[in-house]
Amino acid sequence: MKRIFTLLFLMAVGLTANAQNQADTLWTLEECIEYAVQNNIDLQITRLSIDESESSVKNVKFDYLPSLSIGGSYGSQWGRSIDPTTNEFTTNQLNTAGVSANAQWIIYAGLRTMRSLQQSKVNLERTQYDFERSRNELSLRVANLFLNVIFNKELVESAEIVLESSSQQYERTKRMVEVGSMAKSEELQLASQVASNELQLIQAKNDLQYSKLLLKQALRIESDVPFDIVVPELDAAQYSNVIVNKNSIYQAAIDSLPDLRSAELSLESSEYDLKISRGALLPSLSLNANYGTNFSSSFQDQFPEYNFGRQFEEFRNYSVRASINIPIFNNWDSRFNIQRSKISRDRAELTYKNEQLRIRQEIEQASNDVAAARLAYQAAEKATAAAEEAYRMARQQADAGAINVVDLTIAQSTYIQAQNDLTRNKYDYIFKLKVLDYYQGKKIEL
Repeated sequence: MKRIFTLLFLMAVGLTANAQNQADTLWTLEECIEYAVQNNIDLQITRLSIDESESSVKNVKFDYLPSLSIGGSYGSQWGRSIDPTTNEFTTNQLNTAGVSANAQWIIYAGLRTMRSLQQSKVNLERTQYDFERSRNELSLRVANLFLNVIFNKELVESAEIVLESSSQQYERTKRMVEVGSMAKSEELQLASQVASNELQLIQAKNDLQYSKLLLKQALRIESDVPFDIVVPELDAAQYSNVIVNKNSIYQAAIDSLPDLRSAELSLESSEYDLKISRGALLPSLSLNANYGTNFSSSFQDQFPEYNFGRQFEEFRNYSVRASINIPIFNNWDSRFNIQRSKISRDRAELTYKNEQLRIRQEIEQASNDVAAARLAYQAAEKATAAAEEAYRMARQQADAGAINVVDLTIAQSTYIQAQNDLTRNKYDYIFKLKVLDYYQGKKIEL
């Protein structure tokens, strides 16, 4: 008995785990977007650009510090040579050694270091906005694919309902034919209609699977992994009173849209680049410090008490100097660099203006699309209501023998098309509203 209870318990645990695994395959839109953001290769590349920009900022900060180098040497020479310690000619074999240290600190270089640091910070901020832009574009794309899956799910449900209705109508007609109340041709025509509805259901299911595949590919999920979505409660009617103000949307885009901020920062970066180029025309001031000492075997031969350590101790030398460099002529390289920087600045300015124009035009188009989609959805609602009522009456008349199967089929086809149009216009309207949310910097959610 204990074994039986144990077996039943393990089976229950297995069923619970299986149910949990199945539940884990249901994805909300928010989960899809977050997963896509974490696994999208293009976004990962953009993250590397951010890391690279952060490294550039740190690199420029260290340019404020002095540079330091140390060196050492040891050598032997034969024949006539000058002893570096005594500055006298010698013909003996000479062994020499030396140690040196050098430090340089650039005090002023036309403010180029400061401008470079400011530019690198601007470039870092620009790459961060580029990442946000790519993230928003990916979110909008995933939302579109997600809505397409919901759309195809509704088409499958609609096709199933129509097929069930056709099958019921066929069974009723078949019974009436058997009792002689209707002609055999009526039954055959309905059988053909049922087969046509079955084909429509198969096509709708294929479209659903394909839309799921596209969404899985956007999320970089393997095609054979179980996958389905959580269908939220969506009612396009709740958006019927949405007021679209193009100017307020454009103002929100200016304040929050990463596309415009990135273009604006590119212009700011080009301004710093021009200042850096102009800084090359200004004098530069640097401070240098040097330390050195050496050893000579020839000097030790003359003065044995001056061994290696004593020579290194007593032959130390130091120097400190300040240097100023005034550029006068360098083949016009600085002038040409300034000219190129001006061109880059002008190009960035035009790009920023063009980006503003593009965003404004896209917002105007998106606003018009929302208005048109709303009217199309409202018209589809009316058409569907009329087609549904016509189809209901046609079925009643067909049951009473008042109309033939051809008229019933026409009414059904009209109703199916009206339903599909309503579903299509519904999600088209919702998606176009999400496009406006995108331009306003709002989170993409259903």
